[in-house]
Amino acid sequence: MTGVQTCALPICFPVTITPPTCLANGFSTISNYNAALTYTFTPAGPTVGAGGLISGMAFATSYEVLASNGSCSSSNSTPFTIQDILVTPAVPTITVTPPTCLANGFSTISNYNGSLTYTFNPAGPTVGAGGVISGMTLNTLYEVTASNATCTSVASAQFSNLPMLVTPVVPTVSVTAPTCVANGFATITNYNATMTYVFTPAGPTVGAGGVILGMAFTTNYQVSSSNGSCTSANSVMFSINVMLPQPTITNVTNNGTVCLGGTAIFTINAIPNTQVVYSVNGNPSQTVAINSSGQGIVSVSGVTGSTTLNTISVSDGICSSNVNLSSTVNLFPNTTISLISALGTDSQSRCAGVTIDPIQYQVVGTAT
Repeated sequence: MTGVQTCALPICFPVTITPPTCLANGFSTISNYNAALTYTFTPAGPTVGAGGLISGMAFATSYEVLASNGSCSSSNSTPFTIQDILVTPAVPTITVTPPTCLANGFSTISNYNGSLTYTFNPAGPTVGAGGVISGMTLNTLYEVTASNATCTSVASAQFSNLPMLVTPVVPTVSVTAPTCVANGFATITNYNATMTYVFTPAGPTVGAGGVILGMAFTTNYQVSSSNGSCTSANSVMFSINVMLPQPTITNVTNNGTVCLGGTAIFTINAIPNTQVVYSVNGNPSQTVAINSSGQGIVSVSGVTGSTTLNTISVSDGICSSNVNLSSTVNLFPNTTISLISALGTDSQSRCAGVTIDPIQYQVVGTAT
């Protein structure tokens, strides 16, 4: 009788699947691994290492495995697969836009993905369309991570937003009116020596204390200030005027030589509509109004000798000038009449038709 040889089948065995993580791929292990057995995979490829760890599997491929002791083989295991490492989002890339004269700086996630969740440290900001970050506190350092609900990226490089650049205040210009002794001038009352001032039209400069130099009279100017980054709006327009005119007296004329007891008439020629202060023969000063034609008349009646008018000053109601001019009216010389014919000829009596003796007189002086 021939004996019947039997073999012991390997016992059934489970395969343990370890799911993937954010740091590693998934993997499989034969949990009742026996190093004395041979393991065969369908499809072929994987191998079993120490501790039953299966290596060489393709991700997302269904495998079965059986064990053999050299005589008999087990049935196939339940199909199993492993998955690739979980996807970790890319580290957010931040683009920082510097501030301008009109707006604060801002930051954008340049590799923004609308399906990810972004977490900031410190908390507060949010991400909007296109990756623009809102809600940041100026001058505060932030980091941001991206999450897909399973894995979270490494934090971004630190970043911050800077405040809007400072725009200088608009220059305030004070204009000082001209006087009788000086031109008008303009001053920047909120002058700052660290600023650069730009004039329209060009030409003027700013000196110590904000005094503006080099302005043309009666020309309208505007000025702005710049700190090298930003420029203010223009000031209101301003201009300066030349020094007020000084009134003057052109000359003084008179009516010439007069007789004793006559009237000396002086004509003062000066700037129209002014007032002239004068004196006659050193007497207390008086005032005469110059008419719109530029003349003022001074009459001195009953003169008994040479009469001199001296001007002292002239005023237009705003400015005055000391002007010393003089004019003199003289008397005609005394006239003497002397009889030079024979005595008694100056008193003759004759009958009608009889010629009287000649009578002769000598006149010394100027007769009128």
